[in-house]
Amino acid sequence: MEGILQAQSRKGNYDARKADETDKYIGRRIRRFRKLLGLSQTVLAESVGLSYQQIQKYETGANRLSGGRLYLIATVLGRNITDFFPPVIEKSSDQINPLEGPYDVERINNPHVRVCIKDMVKTIISLQTDTPREIL
Repeated sequence: MEGILQAQSRKGNYDARKADETDKYIGRRIRRFRKLLGLSQTVLAESVGLSYQQIQKYETGANRLSGGRLYLIATVLGRNITDFFPPVIEKSSDQINPLEGPYDVERINNPHVRVCIKDMVKTIISLQTDTPREIL
């Protein structure tokens, strides 16, 4: 799974309308969870208002699946929507945008909490470096 979308976009041939490896992964998970419950494609399809052929296309990754449709299927299968996705690959610290932190802190609505978080971060940095830095 790692780098699939990156490789496709680098090639310049990624089409958001076409099913890709992630869609195939999601489809395999749908099939697995459906079978664990002993449901047929027909029963699952009827539960979400589709044909069994459409479920089959989702399970094979032939067709893309909307978020809303995946939510319905997840509900019928008694699963969290996140159970259908591949694991997220964490960015290493050198890949993280250093400006994301300050912007995220500014989104906190409560000004008192915002100040406390900034002070806490400054304290942690000063303990690690012995030289306080002006951040946030």
